[in-house]
Amino acid sequence: IFWLISALWDLFGVSPMVLRYLGLGIHLGLALVAGRLAGRAGGRRFSWLGAGLCLAWLSLLENVPFAWLAGLLAALLFVERLGVCEVAGSPVPWALAGLALGVLGVLRHDLFVYLGLSLIMAAAAWAVNTRRLRPPEGALRKAATGAVVAIAVLCLVWVPTFVRAGVSVVVGDLYLDQVRYTMPSRVLPMPDLFRLL
Repeated sequence: IFWLISALWDLFGVSPMVLRYLGLGIHLGLALVAGRLAGRAGGRRFSWLGAGLCLAWLSLLENVPFAWLAGLLAALLFVERLGVCEVAGSPVPWALAGLALGVLGVLRHDLFVYLGLSLIMAAAAWAVNTRRLRPPEGALRKAATGAVVAIAVLCLVWVPTFVRAGVSVVVGDLYLDQVRYTMPSRVLPMPDLFRLL
C-alpha cells in the first residue's frame, strides 16, 4: 500500500487529501463489489441494500487507505470474478480473477494464505460431493490462466523483494515479528455477544 501511496504522491503531490481520496476509493470499491455479490446471491445484477450496508459498516472506520481494506477489496474482486468464470467461455475472467488474487498476495499475504486454504477446502468438498477427482473438461486450462497471472503478479513484487532483502529479513518481517510482538499485544477481550441479546 505504501508503494501505491508513493506513486500517487508522485503524480498528485504529497498531500493528506491524496490519502483521503484513496481511502474513499477503497471504501466505494468495497461497497460496489459487496453490492454486486449480494445482488448475484439474490438473483439480480446488483443490490443497493448490500452496497449501502457495506458502506455504512465502512463509515465507522476512518477514511484511511488501510492495507487490509485494500486486500479485502482484492479478495472480494477475486470472488466476484470467480462467479463470472463459472459461466464465461473465455479465459479473460479467469485472468482478471488471477490478477485480483495476485494483488491480494501483494497487499495482504495473510489473507492470501487464508483464501488459498479456503479454496483448497472448497475444491476438496466439490470433489467429495460430486465424486469426481477431475474438474470439467477445459476448466483446468482456464483456471491455469488465472493461476499464471496471479503467479506473475506475485513474482513481480516478491522476487525482487527476496533478492534485495534476503529470505531471513522477509520471513522475519512477515512472520517472526508478527508472532513475537504483534500477536501477544492483541489481548483485547472479545465482546460478550450473549449479553447483548
